[in-house]
Amino acid sequence: MRESAAERHDRLLALVRERGSARVSDLAGLLGVSPVTARRDAEALAERGLLDRVHGSVSWPRDAATPAGPGPG
Repeated sequence: MRESAAERHDRLLALVRERGSARVSDLAGLLGVSPVTARRDAEALAERGLLDRVHGSVSWPRDAATPAGPGPG
């Protein structure tokens, strides 16, 4: 069964969240989609304010809360 756009967007966001930033071409390979699809997904998520986008790459928004994780030990 083919992955929905919403599921792909969730995976893209998770990848960027864990890396902080990523090249769109790298995301395409990781997601198993064409570079055009990855770029369109990144644009759609950036329009919604979920990612910061610059030419060729995306990053987790600076004003977004830091993802929850283990605190300093």
